[in-house]
Amino acid sequence: MEQVRLNKFLSQANVGSRRKCDELVGRGFVEINGKVVRDPWVRVHPGEDTVSFLGQNLTRTHSFTYILLNKPSGYIVSSFDPRGRKTVMDLIGSVKERVFPVGRLDYMTEGLLILTNDGEMSLRLTHPRFGIEKCYHVTVSGRVTREKLGSLITPVEFPDGKRSNVVRAKLVSETKDESKIELVLKEGWKHEVRRICEANGLKVLSLRRVSFGPLTLGNLMTGAFRFLTSREVHSLEKAAGITRKN
Repeated sequence: MEQVRLNKFLSQANVGSRRKCDELVGRGFVEINGKVVRDPWVRVHPGEDTVSFLGQNLTRTHSFTYILLNKPSGYIVSSFDPRGRKTVMDLIGSVKERVFPVGRLDYMTEGLLILTNDGEMSLRLTHPRFGIEKCYHVTVSGRVTREKLGSLITPVEFPDGKRSNVVRAKLVSETKDESKIELVLKEGWKHEVRRICEANGLKVLSLRRVSFGPLTLGNLMTGAFRFLTSREVHSLEKAAGITRKN
């Protein structure tokens, strides 16, 4: 009889990423056969056990949806905000499938955001172990020297234990008052790009993510979204090391 971990079952039922499912289970929102469980690693028998989330019985699905959104500033990357602020879900209201954001972008950060109901894909795209590159364009005050670009690549130890890891840094354009630089990273902790810039004496004026792994924004307008093509999904699976049967 098939057994799967609860967090994997929940992810396959489109509840959220595995990390998010771990949190939801820990908060007591999930029941198995009518009993609340708080261990996301407990095993369930699909088709035999009844798993429910907030009172709604769940079933697994292997039909995944992948969306690319050009996030504007002023939106929360979350399914819900208790403070009533706008979330990225407001921008994809016409999508019937339940999807969730892959990783995060700050409230004022713009650019490429992936949303999906593929929990395995979400985990692999965001976990540092898989080293998926993300590229950002950062506009900062003043001019950025070659020495400053070099210092951006030099790892910085932060008081909270975080450590910067910029793979590449280059100057994209400049005026007498500001510069646009390109930073490529393989991690994605909170406020990472802004903190790295500030640690190097750079004031961030705007921040946009322009690529995520093999995906780029292209000419997608700010606030607009589109579904990924099958070729793009395959390229993501290849980058994440996922092999699936057709």
